[in-house]
Amino acid sequence: MSVAIDVQRSAAISEAADESLRDVIETMTGGTVRQVSSDVPHVEEAATTVDRSPLTITVSLSGELNGCIGLCLSRSAALQWTEAISGESTEEIDQLVIDACGELGNMVVGGVKRRLDDVELKMGLPTAFRAGRDGVVFCSSMQPIFLAYEYGDTTLDVFVALAATPS
Repeated sequence: MSVAIDVQRSAAISEAADESLRDVIETMTGGTVRQVSSDVPHVEEAATTVDRSPLTITVSLSGELNGCIGLCLSRSAALQWTEAISGESTEEIDQLVIDACGELGNMVVGGVKRRLDDVELKMGLPTAFRAGRDGVVFCSSMQPIFLAYEYGDTTLDVFVALAATPS
């Protein structure tokens, strides 16, 4: 059984996710992202959202908080990220793209974990799946937060779906 996290901790986690994404993009590519929204969608909203993100990377976290943090990348964002860090251009979501985006997930979640140094957390391995934000839904016990960004001429979302472990 998990326990919903309080508003203050939720804000701290969202801020850590935002800072981590910005740091990774700037450090690895010299580029920037601009946050365009932050919300807690309802299931009905999530089900009707247009699919802008055909590749989603999740990294599980366990310890004092349990759940995952993920990135939903539009096709263009996934290809742009891959070319920026590998120097290789591709037109398909192939293994190179999946691996590069998995590494992005590792770096962003690692940055969140580092920023939440007062919380004991263990990271799992990244998982990739071909679905966008509209394909990411959660059980009612989870209150995810979505942070939407512009990345170059495209989009990416970060979602945080964590709950406190009961004492």
